[in-house]
Amino acid sequence: MAALTDNPDLLLAVNGVKVHFPIKKGIFRKVTGHVKAVDGVDLHIRKGETLGLVGESGSGKTTLGRAIIRLVPHNAGQALFRAQDGSTVDLLRLEREELRQTRRQIQMIFQDPYSSLNARMRIQTILEEPLSIYHIGTPRERRDRIVEHLELTGLSASHVTRYPHEFSGGQRQRIGIARAIILNPSLIICDEAVSALDVSIQAQVLNLLERLKSRLHLSYLFIAHNLSVIYHISDRIAVMYLGKIVELANKRDLYRRPLHPYAEALLSAIPVADPKAVKEDRILLPGEVADPSRPPPGCNFHPRCRHAEDRCSREEVALEAADGADHRFVACHRYRELALQAATYENRPLYRVNAAG
Repeated sequence: MAALTDNPDLLLAVNGVKVHFPIKKGIFRKVTGHVKAVDGVDLHIRKGETLGLVGESGSGKTTLGRAIIRLVPHNAGQALFRAQDGSTVDLLRLEREELRQTRRQIQMIFQDPYSSLNARMRIQTILEEPLSIYHIGTPRERRDRIVEHLELTGLSASHVTRYPHEFSGGQRQRIGIARAIILNPSLIICDEAVSALDVSIQAQVLNLLERLKSRLHLSYLFIAHNLSVIYHISDRIAVMYLGKIVELANKRDLYRRPLHPYAEALLSAIPVADPKAVKEDRILLPGEVADPSRPPPGCNFHPRCRHAEDRCSREEVALEAADGADHRFVACHRYRELALQAATYENRPLYRVNAAG
C-alpha cells in the first residue's frame, strides 16, 4: 500500500490496523478469546478525496473509523496522517496532548442525529464547545463563526438559541455537520451519516457534503451500507468483510468489473427500480457472517463463496495490487480467472443526488 512519504497527495495511510476486543468470562473475568473486529486493514485517502467504506453490518466499518480517531483502542498497526503544517504523525502512537491537538484536524459525523447532540444544550453551546476547548477566538468571534457555519449548512442565525429537540432529523444532522467543520479539519469521518434520514433528506445532505468538500477542501472517509449512496458520494470504494478489506478500487471500476466475489454479491443486492421485476441475477449468499471471535481458516469469505476451491479454505490471502496496478487492490486467490457480474445501471435506481440542497 501507499506511504505518505512516497506521495505528497496522500492525507491518511492506514497500515495493518487491528482492533481485537477481549472476551472475558468467569468470576475473575479471565480473557478466553478475542473478537477480531478489525483484523489487519490497509487503506489510504488522498487530499480532496472521498473514500467509501462498505460492507455488511458487523464487518468492522464503524470500528475502523473509530480506531483511526482513537475512540476505541487498537492492538496493532499505523494510521499515518499528514497534518496541516506538513508534518506526518502516527495517530495510533500520539500521546494524549498531541492527540488532542491533532484531533482538531480530524472530525466525525455520527450516524444518529438524535443522540449525537446533547439535548440539554442550546445550539450555540453545542457549536461553541469545540472552539472553547481549543481557545479559538473571543466570544464575539465565536458567535460570528457559529453563525457562519450554520449558514454554510443551510441553517440560520436564529437557530442558535434553540434546543436539538426543536429540529427535524435532517436539521440535526446539519448541526452535526456544522460542529464537524467549525474547526476547519482536513479529514471528516462520516459514520453512516445519512442512513437515519428519509431518502429525500439524504439527497440534500449528500449535496451539502459535496459542496462543503469543494469549498473547504475536505477529505471524507464515508462509511455506509447503501451501495447507491456510496457510489454517488465516493471517488474510490473499499469493501470490508469480517474485519478485512477484500477489495479497494475506483468506484466505476468496482461497479463495472468487481474482482472479489463478495463485492459482486453486494452489487447484485442493489434493488431494481420496478418492485415487480424479478432479480434473476441476484446472488444469495449461503449462511451468515462468521463469528469474528472464530474466523474461518484461509480466506474469511470462503464458507459463503460460490467460487471457493480447496486452497481457499487452507491458504490465507492478503490484499494485493491487482495485476500490479497501483490503483486497485483485491484479496482473492482466484480473481484473475473469475468473470464476475457487474452492477447493471439500467435496471437499478443508483442514487441520484439531484434534490435541492
